[in-house]
Amino acid sequence: MNHLVVDVKNVMKELGNKEEFHRAVDLSPLEKDSERISFDGPVDVDLSLENTGFGVLVAGKVKGKLKISCSRCLCDFLLSAEFELSEVYAPDRPEEQKYRIVDNSIDLGPALDENFILEIPIAPLCDATCKGLCPVCGSNLNVSECRHEVERFDERLSELKEWFKKKEEGTNE
Repeated sequence: MNHLVVDVKNVMKELGNKEEFHRAVDLSPLEKDSERISFDGPVDVDLSLENTGFGVLVAGKVKGKLKISCSRCLCDFLLSAEFELSEVYAPDRPEEQKYRIVDNSIDLGPALDENFILEIPIAPLCDATCKGLCPVCGSNLNVSECRHEVERFDERLSELKEWFKKKEEGTNE
């Protein structure tokens, strides 16, 4: 889990106070479905922090590049991820509040981690036309072609297959 602690003491002094937060930050790798996903370079964080009276509204854009594996060919590739962040950090009194202000500070790390994970597709593809791997030898079909013949047959249709075979031979019963 990443931690990006920001001091909000000046924002909390008065209702309506605003502060801009612009940084390029290095984040540690994320964990998703037991896969380790790392970042390619720093993450650009451009946020506005505003005292709403109920807490601090954190809003703005975050973007970065993730190194992930293609679900078809298993090759690593870079996925550009960009999202709008909009979260309210409340003082430490409401226990049900997910993001809290503790000692005049907020931790943006968990919100960034969650949103980056949500940006990753269920089945990421290096390219929409990715051919994947050969089911016989396992070679990457984007790099080389295989001449393996793979017969795909559903055993439930074996009677129909026999009927066509007999019809071709001319011994249709």
